[in-house]
Formats: sequence, structure tokens, C-alpha cells
Amino acid sequence: MRELIPVYLLQLQAKNYSPSTLKQRNRAVEKLIFYLETHLKLTSFNEVTKKDLEGFSLWLEKDYLKTSSELISKGSLKQWLSCIKKFFSWMSQQKTILANPAEHLSLPVLKSKLTNLLTQKQVSDLIEQADPNTTIGLRDRALMETLYATGIRHMEAHNLDLYDIDTREQILMVREGKGMKSRLLPLTENSCFWLDKYLIDSRPLLAFGLKGQKPKKDSKVRPISNALFLSGRGARFSYIMIGQIIRQYAIKTNLKANPHTFRHCFASHLLKAGADVQHLKRLLGHSSLDDTQLYLHLTNDDLGNSIKRFALDEE
Repeated sequence: MRELIPVYLLQLQAKNYSPSTLKQRNRAVEKLIFYLETHLKLTSFNEVTKKDLEGFSLWLEKDYLKTSSELISKGSLKQWLSCIKKFFSWMSQQKTILANPAEHLSLPVLKSKLTNLLTQKQVSDLIEQADPNTTIGLRDRALMETLYATGIRHMEAHNLDLYDIDTREQILMVREGKGMKSRLLPLTENSCFWLDKYLIDSRPLLAFGLKGQKPKKDSKVRPISNALFLSGRGARFSYIMIGQIIRQYAIKTNLKANPHTFRHCFASHLLKAGADVQHLKRLLGHSSLDDTQLYLHLTNDDLGNSIKRFALDEE
């Protein structure tokens, strides 16, 4: 059964699927094969039934432990089963299997992650926690302003390079985002103001890796990173650190927030302001309108709650 995995991954790679997606698909199929061989003694995908896959789902949910000795989350379970469904769909298209047992396999239903959206004032309060009078604070202010102005993903912000922004033209280029798709996004005047200030006053200091200290005459010259956002050591600001600093600022305002919070707020606030859902889909880089409509449902719920509160106030 394992001989099919390299063929499958090669075809995905030819379609420009990201390395992280390939790794995820490979891992899910490997786990399935382990379960089929170890627990069911099966040697061919043609022997697999829907009941077998439901057993695999139950095994993942109840018995499979991560390296941290914890059970996987429902979100991870849904991701893995989705990978399995896609793998069986591919095998069916390739005529490798006679029937597709995963076609009607149910996926776990997750609670929407969009329930804790911040108001515009809360977003402003969060962003203003960064002190623009310090080198690090100015970087963080520019980063959060960019996240909120564009709705880009956490990884997309991490991957930004200097040449990906043009503050004069007020545009930002996401190169090879999710699904290896690039897109051009508008920047707001406010985000351009903070980006320009960061590029002039903060980034040159960070590039020397001195955390805001003025470079000495005998400072050792090192290759300067092309990354837009730099760490205190002059390297690309790490994916993990971006999440950590935003959570730290959120704690100061008694809020719960992470880099993706800005994306959710960007989408929700635009829709409330009357933005077209098709335009928003392009801005967010969604491949399916279903993903974008999650935000539409959320704004409708907010409207319903507002009407209920208004009715209570009238009583």
C-alpha cells in the first residue's frame, strides 16, 4: 500500500501544493496504513470498507497519542480524515480502487473559531499597546497595523520581504500564499505610515542585530536579511515569536488574540461596512466562497444579537 504514497505526493507537488500540505497528507496516509496493517491485517486499499475508516477515526480520537502523550484535537482529527478522503478520491480517479469507501465518511463538526472577534476599538487598543518610541515596539506596531489592514495569514506575514511592499503605491504582494497562490493587496494610509516609520527608524537598527543600540564603528558586518520584519538579532522575525508577542500585548488589554485574530477582524469589519463577499474572497485568498461565507454568517448573527439587545432596551 505504501508504494502509492510517492506517486500521490508527486502529483500534488506537480500541482504546486505547499511542502506543509504534502507533509500533512503523507503523515495522514502513513497513519492510516499503520492502522490497517496493525489492527485489521489488511494489505490492500481495495479491502478497506467505510466501517474500517470509521474505526480508524475512532482510534485516532480515543487511542492515538501525540508525542506529548495527549489525544489529538477535533480540529486535527478533521484535518487528518479530510486528507484520507482526498487520498481515496485520488485513488478512485486513478482507478486504483474499485469503490471509494471514504466518499460518505463523516467529518467531525467543529465549533466556529470566529466567535471571539474583537470590536474595532478593541483592535485599536490592542495595536496601541506597542510602544512606537522603542525600536521593538515600532516594529510590532507596524506588524499589527499590516495584519489588520490586509487580513494576511500568520505565515504570509512571516514570509514578507522588503520588496513585497510599496508604500508609495500602497500595495502589498503575498507571494505563494496558501495553495502556492500569489495575490496583490491594497494597503491603508495608516498602515503605510507605520511601515514607513518602521523602515526608517527601526529596521536599520534591527538589521545590525543590536536591539536598538547604535552600531559601533568596529561592529562585525553580517549579511542583512531581506525579510520585512526582523528580530532583535537582525534575522527574519520567527513565526512563533510573531504569535507570542501578539498574545503578550493581548494579555495587557485583557483580550484573547493571536495573529489570525486580525484576519478574522479584517474580514468581519469589512463585511459590516458593506464590502462585497466576492471581493473579500479575493482579498483573503480563499479558494472557496464557503470559507468566506463563514464571516457573512457571523455578521448576520451579530446583527441578530444587536436587534435582541435593542428590543430588551426598549422594554
